[in-house]
Amino acid sequence: MKVATYARISFLLLVAGSAMAAAPRSAMHTHLKKSLPAANDTVASPAMLQLWFSEKIELPFSRVTLKNLAGVPQPVGALKFADESDTAAVIVPVTATLAPGEYTVGWSAAAIDGHPAKGTFKFTVKASH
Repeated sequence: MKVATYARISFLLLVAGSAMAAAPRSAMHTHLKKSLPAANDTVASPAMLQLWFSEKIELPFSRVTLKNLAGVPQPVGALKFADESDTAAVIVPVTATLAPGEYTVGWSAAAIDGHPAKGTFKFTVKASH
């Protein structure tokens, strides 16, 4: 090969490596794809929270919390897979009827590769008529 070919290959490898290094860390780890209730949604008191992640998660190292507007934890059941064949989707039973108001869901999930990620989203429970 000629020197010019080596130079082009080296340049392309350098550009590819720089692009990968500049990618946001969140792009390399699991993230929340969607949820029910959805972020910023207004719903009746839900019987469960459903979360779908971008990749399979390690259930023993993941958790979901629910707090009211005052920051008081609300009772929820154990985190479990929605379907054993889809280990990127989880459900959390809400074990009490939620009063009308705003709630914050906090989540932390450990991906199969061991990298943790976390986040929050809010939803509102509407008054029943």
